[in-house]
Formats: sequence, structure tokens, C-alpha cells
Amino acid sequence: MKMITQAIYSHRYKGWSIPETCWYILMRASSRLNVAASFFYRKYRWRSNNDFARKWLRRHGDDFVFDFNGVLLPNVSGDFDLLSGLKYVFDDVYVVPISFHNDYSQANVTLVDQFTAEGPYGLVSEQVDVKIEQGDVVFDVGAWIGDFSALAAAQGAIVYAFEPTPNTYEWLCSTASLSKGEIIPVQKALGDKCEEIELFLDNSGGGSNRLHSTHKSTNERRAIESHALPLVKVSTIDQFVSENQIRKVDFIKADIEGAERYMLTGATDTLRRFAPKLAICTYHLKDDPQVLEGIIKEANPAYTVVHTRHKLFASVKR
Repeated sequence: MKMITQAIYSHRYKGWSIPETCWYILMRASSRLNVAASFFYRKYRWRSNNDFARKWLRRHGDDFVFDFNGVLLPNVSGDFDLLSGLKYVFDDVYVVPISFHNDYSQANVTLVDQFTAEGPYGLVSEQVDVKIEQGDVVFDVGAWIGDFSALAAAQGAIVYAFEPTPNTYEWLCSTASLSKGEIIPVQKALGDKCEEIELFLDNSGGGSNRLHSTHKSTNERRAIESHALPLVKVSTIDQFVSENQIRKVDFIKADIEGAERYMLTGATDTLRRFAPKLAICTYHLKDDPQVLEGIIKEANPAYTVVHTRHKLFASVKR
């Protein structure tokens, strides 16, 4: 019953075609029955990616771009992993703006949170008001190719997009060049100190690259230490704000594979002075919900924090 409900939701709100919906049901059923599961999984992923590209690719000058109702991203359809990643993040970033007319009400976010991988990056309820507004200065931490940055810029925000991975940063710059709004790409990671640190590359589209110090297990760290890892620059939000004389920060979005606690620790002065709205992923480490809320509240006790399945939202009443 759950797979049928997911398929109906995805067909209605994510724009799945009928064939894609049918292949999803076959894939899930084959997995449960353990009958030709790998065949149906590969077939579903291939069909799903192709349907997604056909639905959203549009001609733009001499090239094609992904056009999500006016939010433009570069054409990554030639890279299967990047295309799969874009389809994955579409659920969390674009479903509410496109299918729910940018209405981040409690009811809509609760519904979408049930049927997407990680849930939306906004919530407006009696407790918190976390939504991009015209003129906001936004820090997109872990910007990847700029999916969230492009949306925020299209909604009238000025976006500082932080992405340390070299090849992913190039895609981010392409996204910035397509934007009618202002996206400022920054090739840095954000943490609790200014340093250079090794970056683990996941080699599957760049969406799960992590700072070496955030690896969860000793075995994983040992395996990684046998490979050459690129060094990336790390700053803190407080240092970046000071160096660039940024006069306000209104919104921080972060999905950085377990480094969220270090990023928030390096932003305590910013949280105290500017009280930006926060949309932070909390699913990478088991104690993320408690640890991240504690850092936020210690920096600025005026924050109200609300948790959803994989994120926390925090704001201060104005």
C-alpha cells in the first residue's frame, strides 16, 4: 500500500509519467519479492532519468538547460550520476515551489516530507517562519551545482553559494551564469576554523563529498587514507562575514554530510547578531538533532527550533 501511495503522490506532484510510475511499482515489487530486482532497478533508473530530462530540458540560446518554471540549471543529462542527483534533489528543493505554489505551510511540508528523500527547505508554522523572501542574503552551504541557490536567486535573494569540490564548483559557476538573480560562488567549505583539509570524493555525482574529519567510522577513515585526497580551503561563517563586510545574513541552508555542527560552531557571532532563518539537515549523524539545536540555542537563546524527519528549522520572531 505504501508503494502505491508513493507512486500516486509522485505522479501528481513530482510530474512522473504513467510509464515511470508503473516502472517504479514494478521495481519496488520485484525488490520485495526478490525476483529480477536488479533488472527492474536498472530499468526504472534509466526510464526515470530519461523521463525527467524530457520533462524539464528546454532550449536556451544554442544549448539546452533544465528549466524548473523559470529557475535555470545547466544541462547535466550527459552525466548519469549528476542527472540522478538532480532528480533526487528536485524532490526536496522544487516540489513545494512548483506543485504547491511556494506555500511552505505546515500541512504542505508535512505531506511533502513523507514522500521525498529529505524534505523541503522551508517551513512556515505557528512556531517558525523559515522561507526565502525578496532581498534576503542567503548562505547556501553545500551548494552542489546550485539547485537551491538558483531557486533562492529567482525569488529575489542574494546568494553566497559555498561549494569546495573543484568539478562541482565549475557546474555551480555555470548555474550562476544562467541566473537572472545574484549568485556568488565561493570555492570553500565552512567549518569551525580556518584551515585546509582533505575532501573525500564519493565519485557518484558529488552530492555526498565530505570533509575528511567528518568520516564516521575508523575503517572508513583508514580506507580513505590510502588514497590521495584533494585539499580544500575551509573558513568560518563569522570570518567570511567579517572579511567581506557583509551587513546581514537572513537565511542559512546547509547540507554538508555531517559537518553541520562545525559550520554552526563557526557561526555563533552571526547567529547572535543577525539571527538568520535556518534550514539545516540533521540526518548525517545520530545525535545531530540534539547537538545542532544545542549549538543554535547557546549562540542565540531567542531561536525557536522545530524538527522534521531529516531537517531542523529555526527562526527568531521579529
